[in-house]
Amino acid sequence: MILNMALFERIQEIWKETGLSHTCLRCGRPLTDIASIRMGIGPVCRKFKQWDVVELELPVHWATYLFYGDESGLEEGEKEMIAAHLDKEEVGADWECADWKPEETYFTWASPVAAYGGGDHCTYVFIGCN
Repeated sequence: MILNMALFERIQEIWKETGLSHTCLRCGRPLTDIASIRMGIGPVCRKFKQWDVVELELPVHWATYLFYGDESGLEEGEKEMIAAHLDKEEVGADWECADWKPEETYFTWASPVAAYGGGDHCTYVFIGCN
């Protein structure tokens, strides 16, 4: 398998920054794509379970909280707002924010998040196992 060195170096940075596993939790094979590393399971092993995927439009600045649990960029009450919105969308605590699409960022005054207001939003991808 040929692996792009720039991609491999970025993957190594993510391992160091996040402490995420670089091997599949199910089979132990190396994980080579960002989404698999974030989930801890490779694309082949994901086929063995029924995975649900939900895409939600959420504020861009929530990314560090959704991926890493870092609340430092949130304003007072936003953590509760996130929990309420995810609950409304039936994305439970056992779901993982596996990816996002920052290249599709857009501004809106009418956020899909109740009581949020306007701001930059993008698509987040959540994965859960049923």
